[in-house]
Amino acid sequence: MRDAILDVERVRPFLRGLCDPGGPPERLSVDRVTVDDGGPLRVLYEAATSRRVSLIAAERVAPEEGPELEERINQRCRTSVSGCAQPAAYAPALGFLFLVFPADPCLASLPTAADGLSMSPVLDAVLGPRHAGRRVCAVDVEAVRYKPGRQCVLRYDVTWAGGLTETLFGKVAEQARFERAREALGRLGAVGDELLFRLPTSLGTVPSLCIELFAPMHGLALSDRSEADDFLDLCSRAGDALHELHDLPVALPSERDLATQLTRLTDAALTLTWFLPARAERIETLRRALRAGLETAAPARMRPIHGDFHMDNVLVSGTRLGLVDLEDATMGDPADDVGWAWAQLTWLAIKAGSRTSALQAGRRALLSAYLARTDMETAARVPLHAALACFLFAARCLCHFRRPARHAQAEALLAVCEALLEQGPPAIEVMSGVQ
Repeated sequence: MRDAILDVERVRPFLRGLCDPGGPPERLSVDRVTVDDGGPLRVLYEAATSRRVSLIAAERVAPEEGPELEERINQRCRTSVSGCAQPAAYAPALGFLFLVFPADPCLASLPTAADGLSMSPVLDAVLGPRHAGRRVCAVDVEAVRYKPGRQCVLRYDVTWAGGLTETLFGKVAEQARFERAREALGRLGAVGDELLFRLPTSLGTVPSLCIELFAPMHGLALSDRSEADDFLDLCSRAGDALHELHDLPVALPSERDLATQLTRLTDAALTLTWFLPARAERIETLRRALRAGLETAAPARMRPIHGDFHMDNVLVSGTRLGLVDLEDATMGDPADDVGWAWAQLTWLAIKAGSRTSALQAGRRALLSAYLARTDMETAARVPLHAALACFLFAARCLCHFRRPARHAQAEALLAVCEALLEQGPPAIEVMSGVQ
């Protein structure tokens, strides 16, 4: 019965009772799903309209908790939701609590942060001193990226008195994540003025709303530059810049330790097994091999790492490289960042359908540049972390329902994972193009 939550035809009748006729349920599609050992845990639906996308999240909740949680959220979330009678509704037959954006029980401040009228005085207070006493006249808000229960990136188009306009972004996160990310970015910014990577410019924080405001960082994602003549050079420079980031004399407030890595591995294995039950034995074999590799690997010297380093987070503007989405920055093994970037470029090459694509050449360029500057111990750990990243990316791509050929891509990533584990540390020579 829990699989019914992924069938929009079975979800739609319940949502019709919640929303106005012709509203979001009529254009509903599954965007992402998170699973645990009980099956689907969270689902994010999108409903595209002529003006913008409506977001509806669903979270599995026990029958004895659902009605009470529904009432509590509806009392707390007073911001009106266009086209819907209330922001939260529990469906006993499905066993899920539906939440119409911006209602989110883990992000209590999101309804305020996503409301232009509510944010006008907030932005006045934070940004007003930079505008010589001008007042905010209007704020238009758009959700750019939303991960239910974790964080939301909002775009603010602000109109000031006198007609001046300004665009900025805000990241809303649950409190512990907000505080950790704010501290990490502050420490990196204090020592990163001369970095090859430009870092995001913070415009201020609003702790009561768990939101940090950022100036726009202009540029095109490096992953979208694969056809450019300078793509290989850009990838090489990204490898140099990544090593420079890892070499910064700074300690960040959290650590990605072995226990954290094993939790990520276990969660990914659950996801893969749920989506690919016929491959359960293969997935379990890979999980055990990755766990053994992580547990027996020589301890790494903890360095500042990005934590989600891939080519979508590297922006190219002219001759400059920018690095965004540093909320996962932590102390960790530098090989984690390198393996993650290599695996993402591998995934992009799989999606491109070419074994000799520029994306594959780009991953060799990035890796070669990094290896030229790092120590032998870190280099030896890169194949293991690349194998782990391929395993994690395989799970991630299955969770994105609207991606074409997601099952085939996951299978291909698992095959790369197997090959790296079979070759062990010597795989680094093949990965970097030495052989």
